[in-house]
Amino acid sequence: MVKVFEGKEGINAIMADIQTTRHKVAEEITDVDAMFAVIDKTALRPMRTQLKKFDTKVRGLYAGVTHPSEVKTERYTLPKELSGFKANVGIYGNKIALVTFEGKMHSIVIESAALTKTLHILFELAFETAAKKFK
Repeated sequence: MVKVFEGKEGINAIMADIQTTRHKVAEEITDVDAMFAVIDKTALRPMRTQLKKFDTKVRGLYAGVTHPSEVKTERYTLPKELSGFKANVGIYGNKIALVTFEGKMHSIVIESAALTKTLHILFELAFETAAKKFK
C-alpha cells in the first residue's frame, strides 16, 4: 500500500497513523529546523504521548536544534555540513514515511515489510557510524 499527500495534511495523517500503530522502535532522520519551520511543536504532543504510552523507543539522526523529549530516545545530532536537507525519513511498524518540509510539501507512506526491513538495515549502519562519530 502507498499513500501520497500534499501539504501539511500529509504530516498530520502520518502523525495520526503513528499514534495508532503499536511498535517497539521507530527510526528516523529529520531536519529538525525545517520541520519546526512548518509545524508547531505542540502538534507533536499527542503522537509523543502515544509513543510514551506504548513504550516505543525512537532512534534518530537529527540535523538542527533538538528539544527535550519525554519519549525514550537514542539521538545523534548530525554535524552542520550534513544539515539542510529539509526532509524526514522514518520507519514505524511495517511502514516507511517520507516527508518534505519545503515548497508544496509531499508526504508518502509505504507499507511494506521488505522495504521496511531494508531501510532498517541502512538505519542500523547509520546509527553504528553515528555512535562512533557524533555522540
